[in-house]
Amino acid sequence: MSAEPNDTQPNHSSPAKAKYEEQEPDWAKMEELATKEKLTLKEALSKGDLDLIRYFVEKENEAPSKHSWAITQVTESGNLEAIRYLVESCKVDPKRTNDRKMTALFIAAAKNRVDIGRYLVQECKIDPEARDKDEATAVTEAAYRGSLDMLKYLVEECKADPNPKDKNGWIPLMNAA
Repeated sequence: MSAEPNDTQPNHSSPAKAKYEEQEPDWAKMEELATKEKLTLKEALSKGDLDLIRYFVEKENEAPSKHSWAITQVTESGNLEAIRYLVESCKVDPKRTNDRKMTALFIAAAKNRVDIGRYLVQECKIDPEARDKDEATAVTEAAYRGSLDMLKYLVEECKADPNPKDKNGWIPLMNAA
């Protein structure tokens, strides 16, 4: 009899190889770019440039897992493969929050990135009803930003509460107006 999957741990057993595993970046080109433009890991994360991120991690021995902003920073860029790389290869905790206690799911909701939201909820087991320091949820963020596809995903597929009240008693519809 096989063991039951652990719902608290991310499920990273993808049948196909991730894109970042398929080929090595041009390390010399990445080194030249990083040196010429005086780039840092944080800037590579902000750009969502997977090859540059890999350069800093694999060749410069940077550890994105030590930075609380790593996962939310790369989510801003919208690069799902870079997020997968950080979570699956670098062991960055996808449930880490930024200074406002927002998970990467909040960022994906604000940017209307359903692909990233789906990965974070289904593979990384991020709670779609987690609350930030203002007691808002990803539904609140999606409504406020007009991210209708993400709002639909959260409410219809994740069954997230469509009317969570924030610390001021506001519901998402009030934020969307």
